[in-house]
Amino acid sequence: MHKPPGVAEAVTSAINSFGNSGRSFHEPAMKAARAVMGARTEIAKLVKLENPLNIAFTSCATESLNFVLDSLVSASDHVITSVLASFLFWMFRKR
Repeated sequence: MHKPPGVAEAVTSAINSFGNSGRSFHEPAMKAARAVMGARTEIAKLVKLENPLNIAFTSCATESLNFVLDSLVSASDHVITSVLASFLFWMFRKR
């Protein structure tokens, strides 16, 4: 699968110039922290959130879905799923 050139360039730039966001006060880490906060701010504007810190980044769609489901389902709830759950969600998103 090919990524749009702008995405590939941005990822390459981040890998080559950013540190680990939130892990230190050296300039590469601070540059990464500013980029993450900038992304949060832009996304918050897009979805009309007042606080950019309400934006959570995850590593993949499965983690995102689990994060949301975990906040909606309590320990006393019963959840029925199947091996097709992720596939069906993906098919729904493709429409």
